[in-house]
Amino acid sequence: MLTTARTDPPTARQLLALLTIGCRTLDHFEKERVSLHGEGVPAEFLPSAGELGRLDLIGRCSTSLEVEHFTGPRPHLCSAGIAIWC
Repeated sequence: MLTTARTDPPTARQLLALLTIGCRTLDHFEKERVSLHGEGVPAEFLPSAGELGRLDLIGRCSTSLEVEHFTGPRPHLCSAGIAIWC
């Protein structure tokens, strides 16, 4: 499916939807989106949370409790408008 997602926008959208089904925050959604982009899926094939219908995530980033205990990478927007974790 990943190979097809690199050249087929509907497959890329479906794969992102599948990988983000359990995402409870926009940060987690963006991490999965960036991961797919890192695997060679073009950014323009990967919809935003809103475009994918995940309105439950819009305006909802990690809670203060999650941020307090999170010591991993932080997201930064790249020129394509995708969050990059570093």
